[in-house]
Amino acid sequence: MAESISSIADKFAKVRPGYQLVSVLEVGLPVTLLSVSVLAQERKGLPLLDEFILRGVDMGLTSSSAIAQLCGIQQSLVVSAAANQVASGNLLYDASTGRFELTTVGHHAAKELSILRPVRTEYRVNFDRVSWTPTGYGENDLLSKSECRRQGMIMLPPLKTSPISVNDVSVPRLNSLVSRKGRLAAQSQILRVQQLRTRHHKFLPIQMLVYHDSQRAELEFGILIGGSLSKEHEFALLSAGGLAGLGIAAPEPVPWRDPVEGLRAYLSTGKTDGEPVTEQSTNDEKMRSGSEIRPHIALLALYERAISSATARLLVSSDSWGDGPKSSTFILAVDRLLRSEVRVEIILNQDEDELQESVRQQILSWQKSFPGLLRVRFDSHFPSGLLLWDNSFLCTWIDWLRTTSDRPRTIQFPDGAQISDGRQVDALWERLLQ
Repeated sequence: MAESISSIADKFAKVRPGYQLVSVLEVGLPVTLLSVSVLAQERKGLPLLDEFILRGVDMGLTSSSAIAQLCGIQQSLVVSAAANQVASGNLLYDASTGRFELTTVGHHAAKELSILRPVRTEYRVNFDRVSWTPTGYGENDLLSKSECRRQGMIMLPPLKTSPISVNDVSVPRLNSLVSRKGRLAAQSQILRVQQLRTRHHKFLPIQMLVYHDSQRAELEFGILIGGSLSKEHEFALLSAGGLAGLGIAAPEPVPWRDPVEGLRAYLSTGKTDGEPVTEQSTNDEKMRSGSEIRPHIALLALYERAISSATARLLVSSDSWGDGPKSSTFILAVDRLLRSEVRVEIILNQDEDELQESVRQQILSWQKSFPGLLRVRFDSHFPSGLLLWDNSFLCTWIDWLRTTSDRPRTIQFPDGAQISDGRQVDALWERLLQ
């Protein structure tokens, strides 16, 4: 499961001195699913008769008749079991004297009461094509390329384009992986990788942290996997061109655009693209003076908090409502809020007939199950990027629900304004619902 924005900000905001954590991107790590045929060495306990034979020879009983007499069984049974031990390399047999002798391996087997035998077996292994090494990623966590594209993920390039060979699958690494997963028998060991077969190419959803130095207009990044930054993956991606290789560049410096201006214009004229407004109400002036600028990463964390913990009301506005992880997270959150009798307002800039069918059906289901608690409006003039919950309000340039597979070459991380005065938020709620 992806780590929350607020948790990421707490842990990793200050790991790059001189840089500010500005965004968290969902990316796909290329992984190949392999079937690996190996030669392994397996330690097995000795059958009871074989144990008596080896221990008897070790004590000086070197003939089959002497061992049969000690065990009280037919000599033919001893001969048959001893022949297996000769074939396994634990015993030597001198036909001229009819006597057995322990080999060096046989002495060890007589003491350990176990034998080593070669076995050929096959394991399913996931191969990370950025770090170029076998990994323990769970197969159920992997996505297809088409699913990654649908979710608007950036797909990382592999370290190499050549096929994976048996030499790329480290035997010590493979032993560690299969032992950790409990698939390697106790006291067994893989000796050699003999053959590989590619089963599927998949992607592991991970997160890329983007850091910005506004003075030099430079970007740096970190790769977050399983809650930790991976230097191995960072260096591999740098060798492939880094962010520039992914078509991501720092934005050109632009003058600060106060998102509150657009909201004030809408509240006065009903449009966000009209002429500048010269006269404002007292409430609008208070709204401007009472706002506090928040960095982009803080806005993302506040959005997570809003949709997960609102207790009375939630208002979200966005250019559109598409498919993907944003939508899935939002749907689950809204469903929980409605079940807790929280009032939800969703305003979209798109036309109603542009709404995806799956989203439309979800809305209809909510409206039927929770009458009076949910309203969805379609208004091309309504300012997007608004978020109001309980006694807090955010005014931003962020499209909270929009998902696109066409990532811009210049990454954007706009700041926004927050209002936390309960009376102002109440007044905004009433005016935005008109």
